[in-house]
Amino acid sequence: MKGIYEVLLLVCCVLLFCSEVGNRVVADDSNQKVDADGTRHNARMPSWVPQPSDMAHVEEQRLLAAVKTAQTALIEAPKEATAWGQLGNIYFVHGWETEAAQCYRSAVEIAPTEFRWLYYLGLITYKVNPQAAAQTLAEAIKLDSHYAPAHIYRAAALRSLGDLKQAKVHLETANELDPRNPYASLWLGELALAAQQFEVAQSHLQRALKLNPEQREVHAALAQVAKILGETDAATEHAHASRKRTKYAQMRDPLWWDVLKLGVTAQRYAERGNRYLQQGDFKRAVSALEIAVAGLNKDAHLWLNYGIALLLNKQYSEAIAVLENTLSVIGDIENTPRNPTDIPALKAQSHYNLGVAYYHTGKIAKAITAYQTAIQLEPNFADAYGGLGVIHWRTGDLDAAIRHCQKAIKIAPANIEFHQNLTQIYWQKGMHDRAAIGYRIILELNPSDENALHHLGIILLSKQEYAEAVSCFQKVLQRNPDNALTHGALGTAYYKLGEENLAIHEFQEVLRLDPQNPNAREMLKRLGR
Repeated sequence: MKGIYEVLLLVCCVLLFCSEVGNRVVADDSNQKVDADGTRHNARMPSWVPQPSDMAHVEEQRLLAAVKTAQTALIEAPKEATAWGQLGNIYFVHGWETEAAQCYRSAVEIAPTEFRWLYYLGLITYKVNPQAAAQTLAEAIKLDSHYAPAHIYRAAALRSLGDLKQAKVHLETANELDPRNPYASLWLGELALAAQQFEVAQSHLQRALKLNPEQREVHAALAQVAKILGETDAATEHAHASRKRTKYAQMRDPLWWDVLKLGVTAQRYAERGNRYLQQGDFKRAVSALEIAVAGLNKDAHLWLNYGIALLLNKQYSEAIAVLENTLSVIGDIENTPRNPTDIPALKAQSHYNLGVAYYHTGKIAKAITAYQTAIQLEPNFADAYGGLGVIHWRTGDLDAAIRHCQKAIKIAPANIEFHQNLTQIYWQKGMHDRAAIGYRIILELNPSDENALHHLGIILLSKQEYAEAVSCFQKVLQRNPDNALTHGALGTAYYKLGEENLAIHEFQEVLRLDPQNPNAREMLKRLGR
């Protein structure tokens, strides 16, 4: 009997197990819905919710979670434009542009007077459907005619359609609204070039170059213009620059930035980190780039930017480790078939930034070697010469410091920091005539530089050029009325000019700011006060 019960119990268990498995299979099958085209949907996901066809192949959990959250919000509020737009933003930033466009169209249908959904729809379609995008962006501009990027992208759509006249109008409008928008100047230059208005093209392109000094498209267009105008040397220089990797400032587009911040893949963290770096938000740049390099650990450019962010965030030891790893990554990809064309520039930048990090951690010998290596790789590396100049200055070798600073200035004459360093070295060495020339150059570059104005005034005072010295000191005090040193210097200049009442006033100001100042007390005593 016991054996019979055991057999019956075993049979029951098998039946229960099979029933459970069957229920799970049925449940799994019931969660799937197949459209006529073979697309499978989760039964809990309504078919009206746009779903990328390759979603099943996505393994990035952060991305899956972001999509699920946005889809769930849409299901709960299908009549809210924001829910559609938010899902569209998630799709847009991760490259699912067809599905994003569907979401934006729904958002526009629900809220046709909300600028951002029209703008996003135009932005995502201006390349693939310029006709529709031009109309969409025209509607957006009616709602907000002051948003410069909308004019930029409508110009791009109109340009694709061959309507160059209207494209030019929108680019000129964008230029007025945002004078620092590099694309307005670039595209205006390209339109002028196409119209054979070469001087006009050159003017626009040179302005674009100031805004984006290392953008290859600008250099390529300027090379064409220079060649046509017979400027052979300039044409060669721009042609060479056009072959380098593009580095450019982002267009000021707050709405796109809102989308970009939603990105959760390594590539999007990289874009965010680089933008934070450009904006000077080094702490956030470090956080974003740290995540990015974990997913893109063979991207030498990304490692370099991560090291620079750490350096600018004053995390010097961490920056050294990352920049040394950057050189290791460069070594790994250097001999591969698809290595970047700008390997020497990447190496030079890595060594230069290592030099900066070594200098800040007191490793002077290593810093010098790093700067010298950067110069060997890139002989016209002005910043590396400038770095060597600072090191020799700080270590007391003023003659070597002067040579390196002069070399840096020869390569980059508009760099005010190089002039400031060289001029301070001249001042420290007692070479006041050269220092005076340096301070005048600094003031040409920055007329409000208080340090240059004060020290130039002191030099003029020593040369008995009192009236010009007074002018320098007055300009300092206009900007900083509580500068006790400058009040004292101005008082001395007035005293030398015989303006005793004015001198007394300045020395009294010194005592107001510095009651124990012995020089001011002595001068007031001499003046009978």
